[in-house]
Amino acid sequence: KDLLAKALGELRRLKQENKALKSLGGEPIAVVGMACQFPGECTDPEAYWDFLAAGRSAIEPTPPDRAEGTAGGFGSYLKSTDQFDAAFFGISPKEAQSMDPQQRLLLELAWHAFESGHLRADAWAGREVGVFVGMSGIDYALKLFAPSNRAQIDP
Repeated sequence: KDLLAKALGELRRLKQENKALKSLGGEPIAVVGMACQFPGECTDPEAYWDFLAAGRSAIEPTPPDRAEGTAGGFGSYLKSTDQFDAAFFGISPKEAQSMDPQQRLLLELAWHAFESGHLRADAWAGREVGVFVGMSGIDYALKLFAPSNRAQIDP
């Protein structure tokens, strides 16, 4: 009898919660493709999930090529950020060189998100589609436009 009363109480609570959620309204959404890249060689959502589930850490000593002002420090770093295919995106090699690696990575991941959803990018032109992105930092710009690097990017 107690078990039945408990189940009935839970059913009432769930019905109330469902009613509250329905009253919020809103447009339906669908996540049809995903892509990501995180430190720890997490180059897709599955690898990222496996990384988290294993309780691993991507914190490592700062590599020598990133040690500016952080000698002896630690952080989490992406590998192979220099594999950008500029021609695929219609970008000249010189322009690609001056692009922040985060911007290059954004273009690649947006393309991978379309691929993971088995979508043709051109089929979505002019449609109501949202793209949600998170990036931060200006390290590359500071490094790129430092006086010691200026001659490399000037025409």
